Amino acid sequence: MLDELEQDGSMSLSERIEHVRFTLADMCLEKNADRFSFFRLLNRVIFLFQKPLIFAICRKSDETHGYIVDRHTHGDPLYLDEFEGALRRLGMKSDFSDVPEEAVEPYAVRLFHSSFFVIPFDVIRNPQADFRKQNVEFEPISRSSTVGRVLERVFRPFGAALCELGIEEHIEKNFQEIFEATALIQAYQDDPRKYPADRETQSLMTRYERRPRKVNVRQLAQGEMRIVPRRGAETIDAQAEVRADFTSLDDLLEAETGLIVSSPALRRPGGQISNLLISRKKFDRTDLRFGAYFYGIDFFLSREQRQQFRFCCQTIDRKSLTPFPNVDADRWFWENVDSARYRHLIASLRVPLSSNVRLFPEYVLMSGASILNVDPFSRGDLGWIADSATDEEREKELRRFAILHYLLQMMAPGARRPSLLTLPIRVSGATWMAATIVVDGAASDGDPEADIVSSSEFQSRFLIYHSMMRDFENRIRRKSKAAYLQCVYDVFAHQVAVMRDRNGQSRSNAPIESGDFEFPDFEALLDKTMGLARLYPYDLVVFSLGETLGRFSELRAESLGYACKVDFGIYDGNPFFDRLRLRNFLDRKDVRRQLRNLVNAQLGLSGSVKVRSI
Repeated sequence: MLDELEQDGSMSLSERIEHVRFTLADMCLEKNADRFSFFRLLNRVIFLFQKPLIFAICRKSDETHGYIVDRHTHGDPLYLDEFEGALRRLGMKSDFSDVPEEAVEPYAVRLFHSSFFVIPFDVIRNPQADFRKQNVEFEPISRSSTVGRVLERVFRPFGAALCELGIEEHIEKNFQEIFEATALIQAYQDDPRKYPADRETQSLMTRYERRPRKVNVRQLAQGEMRIVPRRGAETIDAQAEVRADFTSLDDLLEAETGLIVSSPALRRPGGQISNLLISRKKFDRTDLRFGAYFYGIDFFLSREQRQQFRFCCQTIDRKSLTPFPNVDADRWFWENVDSARYRHLIASLRVPLSSNVRLFPEYVLMSGASILNVDPFSRGDLGWIADSATDEEREKELRRFAILHYLLQMMAPGARRPSLLTLPIRVSGATWMAATIVVDGAASDGDPEADIVSSSEFQSRFLIYHSMMRDFENRIRRKSKAAYLQCVYDVFAHQVAVMRDRNGQSRSNAPIESGDFEFPDFEALLDKTMGLARLYPYDLVVFSLGETLGRFSELRAESLGYACKVDFGIYDGNPFFDRLRLRNFLDRKDVRRQLRNLVNAQLGLSGSVKVRSI
């Protein structure tokens, strides 16, 4: 079968495998382990296959020659029991002791020349009617199968040229580092049943997610926003324009998606909407969702994509689209289209999730691993609704599903078997966002059950990920870090304004002395920086006074400088996002420098003024 597959298209299977191997070698030569974690390697390999795959990662014991299953790419708590059951059927014990060699040997694929192996599992979904929870099974894939043989070819040891560079030793060292117990930092306040996001926190999150365009004087008087008059005006009117001293997440995503949505690579044949949907994780909930999820999801479309959606709704042949299975939600969608209520449709997509819904990006947002969702449109597989949902919740979520159903189909109307490939976007070691593209789930010979991606489809998928999404992810990392610190400063500046008003200080640029702030100020600051940590996956920044930082007494205090006698510390980890700790993403010196510069600008100090720090 492999020989037959190699005749497919202009790029043979051997060439596709070598292409993937070259990019893996590129990652494996990186200095930092987080640049080529197991997830990054497997996320590249997944482009070769036309089926959803999940991997168990294990290492072989030198003493017993058995296999120790350390981790896996299945992060969805909804089906964790089923997946662990599949592992137990291979002989894995609850105490993670060695699995007998003979039980795992038929499935384990060695990673290069290291002591680590992967066991691929097929994800077998059994769709349920009326958007109910699916039954999912996991079956290990034999090394002798097509998938197993391709994986063995991908992960065979590197050649002499790379081995002379010490790549195999480098891989082994960094793989061992990734599996250290201290490499994974678990969130400690992500459970909304114990740490719910109250209304004030949700309001703060919304402010930093979506920049408000206008504000009235009452909002200004309440200290919610600093604004300036329109150019040429002497006073501030009730609808003055906003000058916010932060970059909202919508602004950040608009700027970054705007750089790529016009690329031909994101336009499928016949597609009128750029083939990209961003979903973002945020911890805004007060309860569990679908009995398993601690977080909410926000979808994002760029301004250009929203305009494309409007045009496509007006021109597309509706008969060319797979109808949405629910008649009432389907009718509601097209009635809104016929009434030109496109903004209402996009707004309905972004309303907060109910407590009884699960959406298709969950697996990627939980695990950080890519997944292929084959043919979700005819199977009603974009989301599920719990039986406990109220009629109102069910109606709201079915309408959201209908919007996703048609929006995603419009991105790739020419696909024979439209499927969803969802890729993780990792920031600060955590899976923060996911990018979904619509792909063709049918093989080149017309057999939808073929396991290997065709040449043309492989090139399309790999080009999007390697040439576009990788740079997109890097820019999101770089700019979100700056945006996060800008937001931290914004809440600090707001509290400074509150303090000056309380103390009767008329000069906005007066130095901040050690006695100006009181304990409630620091408590208010902590509440707000915790709210920012629910949005951004970076380490928590804590403000205080003195050598210790209150309940965070283990932190090292850093002073902002002589003009602002306030200390801060960086907590090692985010209270809400799980992440791999492979390097420091927030450096104390870097944070101090950026916050100091912002404080200096607020106080009217020259950028050349040297600020001493403790």
